[in-house]
Amino acid sequence: MVLRNTIGFKVDIASVVHCLNSAKRTEDLLQLIPIGFKKEWELFDQARIFLKDKDSSKTLQGLRIQLESIVFSDFGDEVEEKENGLSLFNTVRNGKIAFIFLDTRRFGTTATAVRRFIIQDLKSVSARIDSEIVAGDRKPFTVIIDEFADLAQEDFIGFFR
Repeated sequence: MVLRNTIGFKVDIASVVHCLNSAKRTEDLLQLIPIGFKKEWELFDQARIFLKDKDSSKTLQGLRIQLESIVFSDFGDEVEEKENGLSLFNTVRNGKIAFIFLDTRRFGTTATAVRRFIIQDLKSVSARIDSEIVAGDRKPFTVIIDEFADLAQEDFIGFFR
């Protein structure tokens, strides 16, 4: 958030992939953190050191592959940080509808990775609603899923518990 709020650097999945693939990119971003943000600088520096170490960096190979499968897919442009991008929290809060069409037969492993992101986003929305909206002001919202079998993994079912 520091880079986004102070210098307007947009953090999205593509920028994370660039950092995972290049310790130099992480070093460049580290230099952009303004003086006074010591904790943020230290955390980013730890990430830089971790990514610079070849053995440590290899432990992130699975994550890197999943993120790249999204960023370099046909809908990679849709996951970039945008001024008017999709916010599930704002969608729920404003009583809007978000329609996400993801053909699991066409996108295979990419669809699986996106599924994980959607589940995490739903969890985040739920937690944010609990913390930001007074119980009496909360409105129920519906999640409709086609091809449920593709999403019905333990992590998704656990979300409803």
